Amino acid sequence: MESSRATNISSAYTTAQGVAACAVTAKVSGADGRPLGVIDIDITLSALVVMVEGIKIGQTGSIILLEDSGMVLAAPQYKAWVNRNISECGVPALQDLLAAGGTGTLALDGVEKRIVVYKGFQGWRMIALMNESEVSADMNAALKQVLLAGAAITAVLLLLALWIVQSIRKPLHQMVQCTTSISNGDLDCLPSAKRFSAELLQLHTGLSRITDTCKNMRTQVTATVAAWPTAICAAASTKRNSGATLKKSSNPSMAWRAACWQLSTRYLLPS
Repeated sequence: MESSRATNISSAYTTAQGVAACAVTAKVSGADGRPLGVIDIDITLSALVVMVEGIKIGQTGSIILLEDSGMVLAAPQYKAWVNRNISECGVPALQDLLAAGGTGTLALDGVEKRIVVYKGFQGWRMIALMNESEVSADMNAALKQVLLAGAAITAVLLLLALWIVQSIRKPLHQMVQCTTSISNGDLDCLPSAKRFSAELLQLHTGLSRITDTCKNMRTQVTATVAAWPTAICAAASTKRNSGATLKKSSNPSMAWRAACWQLSTRYLLPS
C-alpha cells in the first residue's frame, strides 16, 4: 500500500485525560490507485505545550500558542485561557489584533502589554507579549548606549579637531614671529622645516629664500662699506693731486660734487 499526499490536520481538542491533542488523517490507496481507507493518528500536543510554556522573553514576556480555529493551546501567564477559544477569553482587543496581525499594545489584567503576532503553519499563531515598561526600559538602555557612544565619538572628533588646529596654529604663529624678527634684522630666526608640512612648508620655503636673499644682500653691502676707506683714501689722493685744478676752477663746489658723484656711483651703485 502507499499513502497519498492528501494529509489533513484536525483542530485541536482535549482528550478525556485533559491533554491537548490533534488528529492527523491521510488517505491510503492501493497499487492500482484505488482508495483502501484512511489512517487516523492522534498526536498529543503536551510536548509542544511544554516547549512553548518554557519560552521566556525578557523578564515579563511569554508566548501564547493558538491553533487555526482560535483555540488556546498554551498560555503560561493566563492558564484560564487554555483549551478555550480566544473569543471566549473576554479580550476583544486581542481578537482585533489577531485579525490585523503585526504589533500593538493593549491592557491585560491592568498591565500594559506590547503584543507581536506571528502566523505559522496552517494558520497556527503565536502571540509574543511583554510588559510595555520592560520594552521601554530596554529601549531607554539602548538609547543610553547610543548616546554614550555618540558622546564618545564626538569627544574623539573634538580632540582630533583640536590637534589639527594646534598643528596649524603653532607653526603659523612661529612664522609670524619670524617675520617680525626679520623686520628687526634677525635673519636666523627661521625654525626647522621638520615642524612644517603641506602649505605651511611651502610658506617656510618661501620665507627661507627671502632670508637667504637678505643675507646675501647684507654680505654685499658689508663688503662695499668695508671698501669705502680705501676708496676715500684714493679719492683724497686724487683730490690732492688735482688741488691746483680745483683752485683754478671758476666753481670749485661743482667740481667737488662731481668727484663725489663719481665715487658713489663707482662703489655704492650696482654695476
